[in-house]
Amino acid sequence: MGTISIIVMLALGQTTAGDVKKETGEAYDATKRYANEKKDEFVARTEARMKALREDLVKLKDKTKDTADATAKDLDAKAKTAESKFNEVKKSSGNAWTKLKGGVESAVDELEKGVNNAKK
Repeated sequence: MGTISIIVMLALGQTTAGDVKKETGEAYDATKRYANEKKDEFVARTEARMKALREDLVKLKDKTKDTADATAKDLDAKAKTAESKFNEVKKSSGNAWTKLKGGVESAVDELEKGVNNAKK
């Protein structure tokens, strides 16, 4: 039953408190499933980006052989920030992850920009 069913039942005087409770529970469950699916998609997408960036970072470090280099230190710091924020999202539950999503995207974008600049 959907929202329209509830409205029709209300109009006909056939809705009980139990009906409303059931419908509300079903809507809540559907919303929760949707949020979890979106989180899972975001985590998978971000994990793939992070993996590629980690690989690029290792290649850059191997190429320069100078871990004391300012660029390497800057990229390491950006990678740690991105990893930390990403781990927060993975641990979050419900809709809380959406509040953290922007910070993760920003941190990963900064790391990606730094890696791309170092490649040049």
